[in-house]
Amino acid sequence: MGIAGVVRDKDTELGIADAVIAVDGINHDVTTAWGGDYWRLLTPGDYMVTASAEGYHSVTRSCRVTFEEGPFPCNFVLTKTPKQRLRELLAAGAKVPPDLRRRLERLRGQKDR
Repeated sequence: MGIAGVVRDKDTELGIADAVIAVDGINHDVTTAWGGDYWRLLTPGDYMVTASAEGYHSVTRSCRVTFEEGPFPCNFVLTKTPKQRLRELLAAGAKVPPDLRRRLERLRGQKDR
């Protein structure tokens, strides 16, 4: 019994290795394998589960574990933060898209307040 799934990157649809899977109220996180897959033993019940990874926005969703045989599928799709997107673009030698540049300038303005 429990949950199992994959944590994927929204843009590439590739699995995210070393993402952290946290269950609210339980102080025992698990991390994803190199392909983004994970499993977590849990007793039957409803759980709020959060997937997080460096450079990505965290996602929380409700997952229900039942007495049915096998784990409940609980997959996640994470979106890169603007800062991470910028790092990747600059590393690839690409120009920063205007929408991303404006968003980053707004974020910097909020941070300076």
